[in-house]
Amino acid sequence: MKKIIIFLIIANIASCNSVRRKFHYFMDMAYSPAIDTSEFDDIGNRGGNRFPPDHTIAHKFFNSKYNRTIPGFYVIDDKYITYNINGISIGNIPEEHEIASHLISSPLRNDEATLARGKERFNIYCSPCHGYGGKGDGLVKAKFSNIKAVARPNKNEPVRAEGWSVERIFMVTTTGINAMNSYATQVPEIDRWAIAHYVKYLQLEAMK
Repeated sequence: MKKIIIFLIIANIASCNSVRRKFHYFMDMAYSPAIDTSEFDDIGNRGGNRFPPDHTIAHKFFNSKYNRTIPGFYVIDDKYITYNINGISIGNIPEEHEIASHLISSPLRNDEATLARGKERFNIYCSPCHGYGGKGDGLVKAKFSNIKAVARPNKNEPVRAEGWSVERIFMVTTTGINAMNSYATQVPEIDRWAIAHYVKYLQLEAMK
């Protein structure tokens, strides 16, 4: 009997801990298992009753309706995305992007259809910061001065990204770089490839 009492005391103390636990011996008003209507409960493995609108991609939820074009998987840690390629973990570090660029290759042809799709997606997702011409002069530039150009602001000002391959540009959009977060959860993978091709096109046009 004494052991049972001691066990109940310990269990009661543990259940009062503010840290969310998988199991609770005593459910009371100190802890509510309720979740927000748009939240996903990782412990209970259940979602709220409000789902993202049709034809949208919710933040931090990957779109599984398209086939991944390169072998690997994503790991989400707060706002950072890690992409694993053949056992090599690629984060938002430039040196890692360079490594990844030699392990993957674009599944798209560099043709008019790809560039047209890339331009459309770039104008939606990228132009607010980088500008429609990739010169770092988007509407957000007025608030964040560290936004970089991806194509030459003018012919006398080359940018670092001009030497990047399509694959490296793809990795930047996938895992993020510096102040730019990953777009892996917002933009389907095949569209990120199209964007990478279009960014390369903007760079080449700016060099003429």
